[in-house]
Amino acid sequence: MFAVDENGRVLKASKMQGVTILARFQNMDDYVGEDIHYFDKYNPLVRKENKLMQSAIEDARKVYLWHEAGIEKETSSSDSFLGFGFYANYLQLSIKQLFKKNKKGSSL
Repeated sequence: MFAVDENGRVLKASKMQGVTILARFQNMDDYVGEDIHYFDKYNPLVRKENKLMQSAIEDARKVYLWHEAGIEKETSSSDSFLGFGFYANYLQLSIKQLFKKNKKGSSL
């Protein structure tokens, strides 16, 4: 989540990761002062994030650009369904990572 000024400079940046009620917002101080117009897959700050966070940052940039251009995009039920698919993929990746960590720790 980015708070930006009228020129697109990031004033505050936060992220929430996790799938439980224990997930909390974490500051992303590296992004403060940066221009949201340049948050794409080529930006070194964005590239250091995981794939899901990269996608979320690029989506935030896209929404900002739409807003800046005066384009309003209404959400439809298919958008909600796509959000569910995104969440399902996130859960699947989280579970795979959990099993990888457990395999490395076990001595079978």
